[in-house]
Amino acid sequence: MGGRCGAGVVDANLTRRIAAAIALVPAVAGAVLWLPSGYFTAAAALFVAVGSWEWAGLSADATPGRRLAYAAATFLLMLLLFLLAPSPDALLIPCAAGVAWWGVALFWVVGAQRGRYAITPGPAWLHGLRGWMVLVPAFCALVLMHVSGAPGRWWILLLLALVWGADVGAFFVGRRFGRRRLASRVSPGKSWEGVAGGAVASLGIGIGVALVVGDTDTPLWTFAVLSVGVALISVLGDLTESLVKRQAGVKDSGVLIPGHGGVLDRIDSLCAAAPCFALAIAGMFGTKILR
Repeated sequence: MGGRCGAGVVDANLTRRIAAAIALVPAVAGAVLWLPSGYFTAAAALFVAVGSWEWAGLSADATPGRRLAYAAATFLLMLLLFLLAPSPDALLIPCAAGVAWWGVALFWVVGAQRGRYAITPGPAWLHGLRGWMVLVPAFCALVLMHVSGAPGRWWILLLLALVWGADVGAFFVGRRFGRRRLASRVSPGKSWEGVAGGAVASLGIGIGVALVVGDTDTPLWTFAVLSVGVALISVLGDLTESLVKRQAGVKDSGVLIPGHGGVLDRIDSLCAAAPCFALAIAGMFGTKILR
């Protein structure tokens, strides 16, 4: 009886996840493709600010006033970076800072898993700084690609497809075949088999896009490396948020998205992948586009 009830809860949650995805994916894709860059920037900043509200709620001394102040400061910081940038390429600087942060986050997660660091909330100022390093570079990466015109918008869609593909692949493969825990102290539900499934799913998407695009100037292995890299770095984003939630003693960052939790739960993988992806595109392709 308990097993059947547990399976029923999982199936109901999966149904909610699928329904939310069916509603969200077309809306996000439409915003990426058809919103003017100014409106897209404002919408992205607002969405990320909601994520920052949830991040502030994971602090040890969160209050509604402090959460609101942090979300407002995050929103203002993102808009200032966009408005004061001398050129869109200047947004690569916060992207580079974000990539450096994810290197630090890797050591943080590994250290917590190995017991080097206590999984307890840190000082509020450090928590807030980490939140900015997670969220703001991702915003800058998305805006940088979007303002480059139609090619950049297709790059964003590819990034989203790779991240979502990795998430779906990891979920179903991990659920069916997961045996070896990836990081039991940080996120007990994740497995090495799930990571492999997510990487294979992203690889299939990347190779498929490359074949459809038919870009003979770019080696197929470039798209393969890019796709697998996005899948792996997205896992780090997920683990980092899981560590922060474990410190706060909560399962989800919020309840805004049925079956998924909060906004932060939905964008954690993207936050890690976006600045790395933007730098990789700039380094490998420059002004080259998907065509």
